[in-house]
Amino acid sequence: EMNQSLRPREKAMKYGLDHLSDEELLALFIRNGIKDTSCIEIAGNLLDTIGSLNQLNLYSVEQLTAIKGISQIKAIELLGLVEFAKRYAQSVVSQEELIVDHVDKIVKYMRIHYGNSSQEHGVIFYLDMKGRLIKEECLFIGSMNVLTFSIQELFKRAMLCDSCALIISHNHPLGKAKPSKADHEMTQKIKEVSELCDIRLVDHVIVSDSEYFSFAENVWPSHDIINTC
Repeated sequence: EMNQSLRPREKAMKYGLDHLSDEELLALFIRNGIKDTSCIEIAGNLLDTIGSLNQLNLYSVEQLTAIKGISQIKAIELLGLVEFAKRYAQSVVSQEELIVDHVDKIVKYMRIHYGNSSQEHGVIFYLDMKGRLIKEECLFIGSMNVLTFSIQELFKRAMLCDSCALIISHNHPLGKAKPSKADHEMTQKIKEVSELCDIRLVDHVIVSDSEYFSFAENVWPSHDIINTC
């Protein structure tokens, strides 16, 4: 019964998708309402439950189907849409040559790849002498409070790929990027070994969904992230 000009599909065709609210965009994919509840109302209930679009990935099919108007098929389609968006973002980043000349590039990379994770992921970026990414790998999942990789193994891997510099980054799922005591201690140990191995530790970047903390910017103020080697 909704006025045709207010329907998400018609509004998108007339004004463009960027003019739709989060609720209207979700309603596009929900498509149909149920008795006494429009697709817009279902989308609104969904947003009220998850809080924001970037939280949708944290919900299971079972949790989504508990929301009135979300069937199992719709739940799978919505989560499929999230996975599509994630893979698209990853493909865009991977097609770009990652030259680490600013911490923002690491922050962007981490948010795309690990931003929706409920666990900490410790990622190592191995760089060549021009600051170009040779490769990246996730060396631990969990927390630096429980070390699940050895510093020796870290530098062994760096030498095997002829890296002359590296950047450590890990995500904080709870929204705060402030480093813990364990973060400081582990970073200092890695920095000391890096000086002995002549493989420079360029930065350790802690990333949350709303902020980041860079050791190069806040702890090592004279550290130059651009000139990696």
